[in-house]
Amino acid sequence: MQNAEAVMAAVIEAIDRRVGDHPLTVGGFSMGGLVTRYALAKLETAGIEHQAQLYFSWDSPHTGPWIPIALQAFAHYTRKLDPRFSDQINSPAAQELLWQHIEHWEDKPATSDKRLAFLRALEEVGSWPPVEADPAGRPR
Repeated sequence: MQNAEAVMAAVIEAIDRRVGDHPLTVGGFSMGGLVTRYALAKLETAGIEHQAQLYFSWDSPHTGPWIPIALQAFAHYTRKLDPRFSDQINSPAAQELLWQHIEHWEDKPATSDKRLAFLRALEEVGSWPPVEADPAGRPR
């Protein structure tokens, strides 16, 4: 959710710097698409005009990414040799996104409390940025 603050600041900065009044296209790849989705919905909920006409996401884990539990366990099991992969799996961002997570190699898979908090926060802002329709009822 901290990453969403950066996206919101970037959207406001883009509005301030643009020449003319062309609407923005805002989105992201992988985790960036999900973070941008949350940021735009949060701006909408707060009543802040983001002026984005188009939101896109590419290969974004909207339903939660899957890193096989065996791979997570292996990363934790080999932590003494090199902790970087284990640290990455246990990062707050990974825990917010992963559908199932284990913190140590012997753990049982579960949804992280950080993911549950992220899903609640996403629900609080409406889950998705609203789709604006033209006078004929088609999405813009």
